[in-house]
Order: sequence, then C-alpha cells, then structure tokens
Amino acid sequence: MQLDTNNLEVLDTFVGTVVDPGRILNISDSKWGHPEANAAWYADPNLNACTKIYAPDTPQQEREEIADQTQAWLDNMFATQEHTCDIEEVEVPGCPEEPDTPTKVTVIRPKGMDRSKKNRVLFFVPGGALVCNCLAAARVEEWAELFDCAVVAPFYRFAHQAPYPAAINDIHAVYKWVVDNADEQGFGADKVVIVGNSSGGHLALSTTFRLRRYGYSPRGIVLHAPQTDFSVGDGSRAFFSGTYDTFQQNNSLRLWLGPNAASPAIGPEALPNHATVEDCIGYPPVFLHTGELDPDSTANLHFVETLKAAHVFVDYHMWGGVMHTCSHWDSLMHDQAAEPSDLSKLFYEVFKKNIKDAFQYDLRRPWTE
Repeated sequence: MQLDTNNLEVLDTFVGTVVDPGRILNISDSKWGHPEANAAWYADPNLNACTKIYAPDTPQQEREEIADQTQAWLDNMFATQEHTCDIEEVEVPGCPEEPDTPTKVTVIRPKGMDRSKKNRVLFFVPGGALVCNCLAAARVEEWAELFDCAVVAPFYRFAHQAPYPAAINDIHAVYKWVVDNADEQGFGADKVVIVGNSSGGHLALSTTFRLRRYGYSPRGIVLHAPQTDFSVGDGSRAFFSGTYDTFQQNNSLRLWLGPNAASPAIGPEALPNHATVEDCIGYPPVFLHTGELDPDSTANLHFVETLKAAHVFVDYHMWGGVMHTCSHWDSLMHDQAAEPSDLSKLFYEVFKKNIKDAFQYDLRRPWTE
C-alpha cells in the first residue's frame, strides 16, 4: 500500500484545512508495529465497509444501504452468539433536550441477578466510527459475570441518520433511564462505570460533559482508543495507514458535525479535547488507553493533560507500535477465536483492572487548591 501524496483530492478531506503532504506519515508498513500487535498492518482496508459510509463522495442512498447491511450483519452476529446471560431490549423515553425521541437499550445481566439489590452497572457505549454499533465485538457477557454487574448498552443514532447532538441525546436518555428506574431495574444509581471504545469512547467522554450539566456523576470512565478531536487541527502529523487513520476519522467526524467539524468553537459535548481546565473541574475519574499510532494519540495526550490540570484522577496508557483500536485489543475482542499474544493479554488484564478499580474505589475528586 502506497500513499499518493500528489492526489490532494484524496488527501485534502479536512474541512477548512490545507493538507501538507510533507506532514503526512505513511504507517502502512508493518515495520511500525509492535511485533505482537502488527496484524492490523496486513488487513485489507477494502474489507471495511464502514469506510465508504462516511467517505465524502458516497451518495446518501448508497451510504444508507451499506450502513443497513453492516448493522444487520453486526446485529446477527450478536444474536447468534452463545449467550450465558439474560439479555433484554428496552425502549426508553427521550432525554430532556429531545423528549419526543425515544431510543433503545440492551441490558445484559448475569443469570439470576437479584433485582431487589442495587447492583453495579457497566454502562457500555459501543464503537463503530459513528456509523454502526459494534456491540457484538465486545465481551459484554464476560464483563457482566466477572464484575457481577448489569451491562447497559445504549443504542444511538448514527452520523448518516442524524447529526450531532442526536447520539449524545440518545446516550443521555439511557443514562437518565438508568438513574430514574434504578429501584425497578435493580441498578445502583451511584454504582455506574462508563466504558467505551473508539467512537464509543468519544461519545462516552462527550456525553459525560453533558451529564454533568444535569447533576450526574459516574464513578469512572474506562476508555479504549477514544476519538477526542478533529485530528489535524493541532498541527500534529497526520497518520495514513489505510485502516482507521487520520483521514477516515476526520471524514467520520465531518459526517457527524458538518462543515464546522474543524472549528475550535465546538465544545467538549461534541469533541472532548476542546474542554478547558475549568470545564474539567469535578469530571469523573478517567482511565484512557490509546495506541502510539492512533490518529488521535496527540489529542488524547492533550486531553489527559487538561484533566490532570483540573485535578481529575487520570490513569493514562499509550501502547507503543499500535494503531487505532489496538491490534492486541482486536485479537481478544474482534476475533475471539484467535490466540491472543502476551501483549494482548497484558492489555486486557490492565483494562479489566481499570474497570475493577472504578467499581471498587470512589476516585472522584472535588476541586481543591
């Protein structure tokens, strides 16, 4: 795979941004990868149908057809898995900012969970580049049993269906439903840990800024490869890999945010890295994992520094030689039949320990001088 730096029609996919080919780093060669985490470098990007959903030149009808087929495939994958937990799908009312638009949620409980108790809640926001819901790729039933918790996975509208803030509204609605119906559902309203990966991590962070306006305070947020910004605006080098790279991420965000996607005026309820230190005061504890070669690695580091300056508890991990979504995550989550590498096992153990800590300890901090 070679990057054609002369084809600026392909490269200049950023809103209001002139792309300098000299600032684009081609990491499509597997030499960039950690020896135990470079399987993604051999992936055929044409196999990823999602990329065409948010490509700027895809007609809307074709975009919707591909999205529907992709989501149907993912839904079927989840439905046909061997389930060890009780699974329920519930329709919930809209949030206060869009009350007439209900959404849905999938609730996964260990067999025999006592609903008269205030059980832990793992509020899982699935990723999918803002154009699909990859619940099938996550080990939600394993988490439900491991942490003795209910896993609550919100459905949210995608970028090709409804732009910002539709997805935030839907996730807000589900969180409100968890709190409002805690007694009936057996949820501990103060025992909620948010988990998200990729665009799910992005939406988890952004929705938490929204939730704080309504007085909600999750116990913690555990994230894997979240999107936090429109990647090139900070002057960092653009990463090209042909999988999920700077260009694809920015196309996805542009589909969601529209022509102002690169504007610094966009607030943290849309792009978390646009938060100020003041915005982050009192923010819940954050455990954040990112790959060195993730398109958002620089923005994620900046966001972590902002949290740190606001005295927020933050536990940050950058994994070397790893692309977006971490190929060591992929071997455990996306291809569960694959034998995970030692790096895969290490990542997953740390990730699970983060969730355990967020449940076990109250790491929320008030602002102190």
